[in-house]
Amino acid sequence: MLNRLSINLKVFVAPLVVLLLFVAVSVAAIVVLREQGAAFRDVVGGAFDAATTTSRLTQTVSGIHSDVLRHLDVMRLEQDAESLKALRETLDTRFDQAEGMLQVLEANSYSLDPDLLHNVADFLTIYRVVATKVAQSETLNPTLVSTLIAHHQQLEAYLDELAKVTIKSAKDKQQQTAVSVQRAMNLLAIATFGGVLFAIVATWFIGRAISRPLSEMTQVMSRLAAGEQGIRIPAIDSRDEVGSMARAVEVFRQHSVELHRRESELAQMVDRLAVLRDRADEASRAKSAFLANMSHELRTPLNALIGYSEMLYDGLYGRLPDKARDPVGRMQANAKHLLGLINNVLDLSKIEAGQFALHLDDYSMSGIVEAVVSATESLSQAKHLTLASDAPRTLPRGRGDEQRLMQVLLNLVGNAIKFTETGGIRITVRAVNGEFDVAVADTGPGIAEAHRKSVFEEFQQVDSSTTRQKGGSGLGLSIAKRIVELHGGRMYLESEVGRGSTFGFVIPIRCAEHPVVEAQHAHTDR
Repeated sequence: MLNRLSINLKVFVAPLVVLLLFVAVSVAAIVVLREQGAAFRDVVGGAFDAATTTSRLTQTVSGIHSDVLRHLDVMRLEQDAESLKALRETLDTRFDQAEGMLQVLEANSYSLDPDLLHNVADFLTIYRVVATKVAQSETLNPTLVSTLIAHHQQLEAYLDELAKVTIKSAKDKQQQTAVSVQRAMNLLAIATFGGVLFAIVATWFIGRAISRPLSEMTQVMSRLAAGEQGIRIPAIDSRDEVGSMARAVEVFRQHSVELHRRESELAQMVDRLAVLRDRADEASRAKSAFLANMSHELRTPLNALIGYSEMLYDGLYGRLPDKARDPVGRMQANAKHLLGLINNVLDLSKIEAGQFALHLDDYSMSGIVEAVVSATESLSQAKHLTLASDAPRTLPRGRGDEQRLMQVLLNLVGNAIKFTETGGIRITVRAVNGEFDVAVADTGPGIAEAHRKSVFEEFQQVDSSTTRQKGGSGLGLSIAKRIVELHGGRMYLESEVGRGSTFGFVIPIRCAEHPVVEAQHAHTDR
């Protein structure tokens, strides 16, 4: 019969049967829980509440009696008048609380002895009157004290009896509830087991009716997943849901064949790209080696040119004519500029080739700042700029490559002087948490947000046009950033257009012998 139904109907019937069983079991569980809830409320709200209230009432009366006896001791010793006053002020309130508890017990007296409750109420009233008189009296009255103790003993006896009655009533209710709960749990377990068993049987029959016509499709899909391509799809001409699935599987098979073909082409392309990547790496290494060799070849004649021009300018070969001094001076300056560019290219090639090494030794950061200020002071004075520094001599001695750190700071200060027309430059050094924080602030034009990340890249400048007003190769900041990272530090930039920029770096005071260089990006703010 199930084989004649469509898969849609089978899929609908299976959860419907389980849902109906779940509803039936849920209804039975709700009924049982309601009954047990009522029984529980009867126990907790009646007997157990009565037992708890009786215990609290006993404790309250005992506390009052203890305070009254302490009052008598104080009265006998004629001390602590404040405690007597406090007892008199709170006695009525405490007796009102005790009577309120007794009223609660009387409201639930259906499970208690009315005569016992009446006796407790009477003796509590009498004890209140006697205790109040004792507390208000200024002198000891032995008769009144004896009456107080006698009434408290009788009241305590009645309270003990009331406590026993309430506890026994609570235990009886608890036992009755436990029996009722166990019986309900047994019935619910039987109903649940029967429902689950019926649901399993019904689901098994319905699932078997669905799974049998699909088993061949599963086998076909497994073979397709294993890579078999020439597979005949069964039941492809069927008009039911199985036939629709078979036709979908055939489409999947065709797409799988096409996918395998494209994967093969992609693998060949990846192999070709790997070969091209290796060639590009080899070309990059050859470029770095070429730049290093060419830089060495160019530095030798440039150093000679600088040396000879300096000797000419200083008159070592005789007095230089006035007309020749200016060209020789410009030749010397341009040669030094070209040498700086070549040194930058050489440093960059060493960095790219992995041959750039630090020469670690102890150094004074304040000494580095003083040397940089001395070297660049004439440049700032030529542009009528102020050059100030704040590097206390009390800074701790650092460990790192002093020459390279001086190169970094020279680059930052030189850039600040180059791009600042009015105002000044300030160098600040702080030692915080085991690190040097070195900042160079200027009053230049500032750097727009769009250019802040690119200024630390190679051959990049804010004004990269061929007609830019400022010189430079765009390598200084890139090399400075690499040097700082080799020290285990980082570069940062803070700038506001129209108000100036602050370039700085943070490095460990004591650089590790073999610092780990991570790919770091310059931090930019504002």
